[in-house]
Amino acid sequence: MSKIKPLKELEKKFRSSVATLIISAFGFVAALSWNDAIKSAIDTMLPQEKTLAYKFVSAAVITAFAVVATLLISKMLKEK
Repeated sequence: MSKIKPLKELEKKFRSSVATLIISAFGFVAALSWNDAIKSAIDTMLPQEKTLAYKFVSAAVITAFAVVATLLISKMLKEK
């Protein structure tokens, strides 16, 4: 009987880990989809000339947007 309890705990942790991995995989696929959509939108709005400066500026703008969005979402979740 004493061996069954640790096995059940291991099974529970295993199932939880697998569920987390599957959810993460779906999140990754969604992120790739958004990445493609955002890149297309940026390419449509900004000049097609892709110099090194263009890449750095667009990366900085996207990073700033991501930081602001993350802060707003975190604040919204804390209020609830």
